[in-house]
Amino acid sequence: MVENFIGDDQTEVSIRFDTLIQLSNYENFVPLNLPIDSPYNKFAIKNLQEISQQYAINHFPLWLIFSQVRGILNSSYESRKYGIRLMRNLLIKLHFDDRYNGNNVSMYRIHILFLPFVTIITENLHIFEQSMLGNVLDLPDDSTSLSDIRGSVKEEVSNKKKWTASLKTIKEPLYPDFKVYSNDSENMLYSKKDLREIMMMFLQIISSIDFNVAMDYIKSFCTNVASTSSSYTPYDTKKSKNKSFPESFLSMLKMSLSLFDYQVTHGKRKSNIFATMHSAKPTRLDSSVKIYTSFINGHKAEMDSNLFYEVCMIILDYIEKIYSSFKTVIESELGDNSMMKSFFSIHIFLLQTTVPFIIRKHHFSLIRQFVSKSSQVLFKGSNKYCYTLCIELLKLTSCDIEGIKKEAQLLIYLILRSDYSFSGLLYHRSYISIIMACSTVVDQSSCFNFLFDAMKELWNLVKSDEIMKNSDFSSQISDLTKRVKNIIRLTVRFKELETNPESLVDAHCSIFNSFTGVPELQQTWLERIALIQTKHENHSEAAMCYIEIAALIALTLKRKKILPNGYLVFEPITPNINPNEFTFKEDALTDENLHTLDTFISNIKKASNSFIKAERYEI
Repeated sequence: MVENFIGDDQTEVSIRFDTLIQLSNYENFVPLNLPIDSPYNKFAIKNLQEISQQYAINHFPLWLIFSQVRGILNSSYESRKYGIRLMRNLLIKLHFDDRYNGNNVSMYRIHILFLPFVTIITENLHIFEQSMLGNVLDLPDDSTSLSDIRGSVKEEVSNKKKWTASLKTIKEPLYPDFKVYSNDSENMLYSKKDLREIMMMFLQIISSIDFNVAMDYIKSFCTNVASTSSSYTPYDTKKSKNKSFPESFLSMLKMSLSLFDYQVTHGKRKSNIFATMHSAKPTRLDSSVKIYTSFINGHKAEMDSNLFYEVCMIILDYIEKIYSSFKTVIESELGDNSMMKSFFSIHIFLLQTTVPFIIRKHHFSLIRQFVSKSSQVLFKGSNKYCYTLCIELLKLTSCDIEGIKKEAQLLIYLILRSDYSFSGLLYHRSYISIIMACSTVVDQSSCFNFLFDAMKELWNLVKSDEIMKNSDFSSQISDLTKRVKNIIRLTVRFKELETNPESLVDAHCSIFNSFTGVPELQQTWLERIALIQTKHENHSEAAMCYIEIAALIALTLKRKKILPNGYLVFEPITPNINPNEFTFKEDALTDENLHTLDTFISNIKKASNSFIKAERYEI
């Protein structure tokens, strides 16, 4: 019967999905699908990757439903509402079925059968991401008339320049709750309400299955989990911009956090998952519906916060399991891989988001685990991970909740201590990252007294550390606190000198001179000075900054025997380069791998462009 109505006409779509709804409502729907005997059978998990022919043989009713839903999700807005409603109601029906909801094993086995639907959702990640980038249209509630919808669409489109596809109204469908609009674009965007419903189904499925089964499911897309060049089949990577399935799965988790963020959704009625119930104004309601509506209206904020709490718990549990299961991939190439970037972005998003205290404590424990077990990524790989993490932790030290403030300070100390133990360097990665992060936080904050408190607490922690208090680490923390206090004072002065570029540059130069022996910090401040000079169109001075950066890199290249003359190659250009400025110990450069011939040439090109703008063609 379904095959007799395979067209895209709304009437045929309606009949087709009405048939599937009747099938899903059958009281023995689960036995019809012949659940697999053992959810821990890896061969069985392999067959649950997608809606394959083998899946059709074993679980035909669900295969039929998933096949239709997969096709309809890429259709017009009106058509895909049928698929979303079908899947939502099916999951609700199973969740509240008294025959299964009291038995965890039964629920595990039932929800395992929905793993192909997780694959289908993940395949559409690229459309979801486009919808999240400012192009999500908040649709009117179900009771709104079609003429009102047309007006709201025109107003919405006029306010969103990115939405370039032309919109057109469509004929009124069979079901009044599908009174929406469509457009001619092939990649139609999703409303926030639809995205939240899809993510709710995604979270319901992954939270109802055993973690070991979930990890086996994700790994089943990888031919070699330990390899960074793993191939992923049969997942369609073209649809998700060449992301592997584990990376796309992490992106789905992050998107769920964003969609259910209580601070974002609270107070925005249209983007709330209960928006339809809250805003609908039917003319006739019986007493039970009135009571229910009144309850929703009175407890909406509390329900939103509880929902966000549950979402956070699910995601924290999953990133912990993904880290332990894909640790080799995450740490490959010292973290310079897309899997690590996706994993780390969730941690940063959580640090930037206001979450309940118990969620924050759970998250801090995961960060401690990451710092302890993946030291090489933070302290030997790219500086961006350690630097970004330090920025967010320093911001949390300003929290009014004493427990969160204390935990953030302890985490900063753990990072410093772990780095010192890992590298044994005098000026190690975290030391430099803390200094750079403090300067960034001061730039972004109007009040920064909390940074002085954080530095004081670091000193108290090292004094109470029986192992470290008599080591070089103690003197290093003392030096760090002094440098940070100096930078805070000078950064405050930067704001006062914004209208006086010469004095501003002098202030930056004083910081640069204080970092003799720490080339990474010298380079950072030279780059800042170059940006200031460029902003004020002092292109010749900016070019000289890039020349000094190149000279600093040249010292490393000379030591590597790549550039025999070192900084002396710049003597014909300027006599102002003082070799004493770049005197540093061998162990001071923690990011020496970034000082390559390519970065040297890159800075030479920047200098050349600035000289051209300054019309100093002779150089």
